[in-house]
Amino acid sequence: MQKAILTKVWEVIDRPDLPEDSDLLQLLQLAGVPLQLYVNALKLARTGKHVVLKRQYGERWINNYNPAILKAWRGNMDLQFITDPYSCIVYITSYMLKSERAMSELLRKVAKESSHDEVREQLRKLGSAFLNHREISAQEAAYRLLSLPLKQATLTITFINTTPKEKRVSMMKPLSVILEMASDDEDVFCLNMVDRYSARPQHLENLCLAEFVANYTNDRKDSGAEENANPNILEDGHLPEKITLQKDMGTMHKRRHEAVIRFYKDKEHGEVFYRNLLMLYYPWRNEDRDLRSDQLSFQESYNVVQDTANRKKYTKNADAVDQAMQHFEQNGPPEHVWDRIAPGVELEQANQADERLQEERAMHDEDLSANVDLDPELSTQERSELHARYDSEVNKNTMTKDEYTKMMRSLNTKQKSFIMYHRKWCTDMVLALKTGKPFEPYRVFLSGPGGVGKSHVIKLVHYETAHLFRCLPGLFEPDDLPVILTAFTGTAAFNIDGMTLHSAFSLPIGKKQYCPLNNEKLNTIRSRLGKLRLLIIDEVSMVRADTLYYIHRRLEDIMKTSQNDTCFGGIGILGICFSCNQSARHMYSTFLQTHMLNSMALSGRKISSL
Repeated sequence: MQKAILTKVWEVIDRPDLPEDSDLLQLLQLAGVPLQLYVNALKLARTGKHVVLKRQYGERWINNYNPAILKAWRGNMDLQFITDPYSCIVYITSYMLKSERAMSELLRKVAKESSHDEVREQLRKLGSAFLNHREISAQEAAYRLLSLPLKQATLTITFINTTPKEKRVSMMKPLSVILEMASDDEDVFCLNMVDRYSARPQHLENLCLAEFVANYTNDRKDSGAEENANPNILEDGHLPEKITLQKDMGTMHKRRHEAVIRFYKDKEHGEVFYRNLLMLYYPWRNEDRDLRSDQLSFQESYNVVQDTANRKKYTKNADAVDQAMQHFEQNGPPEHVWDRIAPGVELEQANQADERLQEERAMHDEDLSANVDLDPELSTQERSELHARYDSEVNKNTMTKDEYTKMMRSLNTKQKSFIMYHRKWCTDMVLALKTGKPFEPYRVFLSGPGGVGKSHVIKLVHYETAHLFRCLPGLFEPDDLPVILTAFTGTAAFNIDGMTLHSAFSLPIGKKQYCPLNNEKLNTIRSRLGKLRLLIIDEVSMVRADTLYYIHRRLEDIMKTSQNDTCFGGIGILGICFSCNQSARHMYSTFLQTHMLNSMALSGRKISSL
């Protein structure tokens, strides 16, 4: 009934012969629909509450807008009214997580494909899939490369542990402090906010735990109090800027802004729930004695003091949020949210699905193990996987003689000049190896804009190096790798048919210092990379200085050299980068020299541009 009424009205609105100054009553008369019936049809919303603005016929194609915001924004807008907390929560989270929906599909596919593997291996593949296939915006990529913070907050968020003493987790004091304590001293735990609250000064007797934690901190960085502020002095009825705690627990400073407090909330409104409320919002000194009397339960005690408890200030809209969470758990996310948040994107994706234009997300074996080194211990299966990484590099399809000749003939002058330079270095290296003389590895930074043939040169360098060194019987075995192709990201490694740096050298993710390998894993890698002579790094400008240093340390471990001998274990380095001017090259080279140890100075560096 509702659909039929609205369809009639829409058919009239869609007529091209109607004058632009037509009003609503004229449209309804042409549609044969009474005004009240039309209003009732609009009230029956299929997708929850919504607001229908009164518009003239000539304004039917104008989105919802605000005049003041429109003048400042000077762009398209489509404002939507949020009528309840549930819609607010869903809209915000849906908008934030929209780009992650395709990732969920990929992770489900990886989980299905690895369902027969061990749990540890399943987690490894899931982690690798997430690291190598997550799509991010250009802005996020730039922020991550420059190590800029992805989020900032004007308010501090702090957690209050309101669990009973016997279940509360506490941090132990540093070992150096414990060793200096008396043998019978049982005070081995650090102070927490609950301990400090119980030792607050007497003039803050009526301050509840929630208000105390929200206003005071022992971190001077979050404090607005002056260093020489007088402790425990109330000014104009406000909380003092600095307080001295009892029991020699030190001083605390007032925060610049009240913090947002978090706490554990029990779903069931039982004794634990009411004990937490009393502990947070009712002033106490001794939690074992003051939270309730012997004759009353926690619930009965809270009912007695709830009018004086300062709960409303810190739990605004709590009931509405609880109802929204309950609604979500019962009904799940509404299917209509996506097309209301970004209708244009949804339409485009729907059209692509109809035309079979969806991007294929095939998982390759290299992708499943790239960028991940989650377990320091090396099992038999992991050892086999480690060998498989290098086996794929050894068994890589090499070009035929005709393909090699064709590629060499297609080189321009600059490309051929570099290939000749590399060939001479390989020849000198082979001669040095045969005669047992020392050799000098080269360090080349090769740059050029897109389309000039950098990948073309990489293939030839890789082919010539592997071909020349593997033809030395007694010096190189068939499984040895004299040269490997690497890149920082999985995508870049895939484009050159190589390995990621983290996968090639078993570098852990997110570590802020170098992590040596255990002997078993190091020996496994050394058996495959012990004869390495050239490391090719594509998109080297994306590699941080500390990552280069970790590679240097890993190659030292593999080649059994010390930091005072030579950098990168005496291995030649060919860095490939997108075109940059001479100033940018100088800045990048200076950055490397500045942020790496003195033993890492790139002596003999050669910069070549295609």
